[in-house]
Amino acid sequence: MSSLLKEISEILEKNQKSISGISQELRKRGYDSHRLILTGYLRALRDMGILKEVSRPPSKLYSPVSVEELFFSRLESLSDGIDAEDLLPVLILLVNSFLKRECTIGDLRRVGIPQETVRKLVDSDVIEENGGSYVLSHHDLAYYRIAMDIAGEMFSGMVVRY
Repeated sequence: MSSLLKEISEILEKNQKSISGISQELRKRGYDSHRLILTGYLRALRDMGILKEVSRPPSKLYSPVSVEELFFSRLESLSDGIDAEDLLPVLILLVNSFLKRECTIGDLRRVGIPQETVRKLVDSDVIEENGGSYVLSHHDLAYYRIAMDIAGEMFSGMVVRY
């Protein structure tokens, strides 16, 4: 991670800030660049999905995107055209693997998987419902291969933040 990106991440860690607020903090830390250059850099980070930009006229406020938000936005863009029955077991694997938690009904709704599909896969023993969360009933190697292919697409070209 570039040192400027690291500094901006630290500045935005506690709360969102405007361009002038970020600029002031960076100057305190020894980074003195023109505001237009900083604006371009922040917009590039927004375009890459690393920062969120909120317009509050006359200024724009920036805040970091959470790992979970980034995960689901990438997954949503990649899941277009994939049948919900095929996507569901893969989603469960990806949430388990990358977010280190069980997949919930909220996760399924977030990527547009209908409740009827969930019911159908629970009834056919592909997935199990466990108190509002979902797990695979059995480990099918095909689901793991698809999950790894999607994960490769999701995270290709991304900046890893610590």
